[in-house]
Amino acid sequence: MIVIMCDGSSKGNPGPSSCGVIIWRRMKNRTRISRPTKRINKKLGIMTNNQAEWYGVIVAMKYVISQKWQDEEIYIYTDSQLVANQANLKWKIKHPQMKELFNVWEQLIVSNHVKKWHVLWVPRQLIYLADKEAGKA
Repeated sequence: MIVIMCDGSSKGNPGPSSCGVIIWRRMKNRTRISRPTKRINKKLGIMTNNQAEWYGVIVAMKYVISQKWQDEEIYIYTDSQLVANQANLKWKIKHPQMKELFNVWEQLIVSNHVKKWHVLWVPRQLIYLADKEAGKA
């Protein structure tokens, strides 16, 4: 099982942006995980906060795929209701730039045969580590 916290940050909207990702991977022979498996922070350039939030999810999934973990069950937690609802096809995507990011997400999922994924909304306080990681970039 893979557990991911991700967050996007924009200083201004739009403004200089970054994303932070914290990944825990539980091996089948272990009962718990004490430390993150991977921490990622990335500068994204000038964009909106919603775009930065989407990039957090995309960067996380790209890392999972690069490690060949796509056959495991993947839980992605975000404080963005927009991203969680768009990723799960609950909300329509009208903005062209957001559609582009969704298409990148969808292509990652489909072309790499990721079958067991969940994007879940949580309150901001629960992903504070990802927020701190985004702040480092």
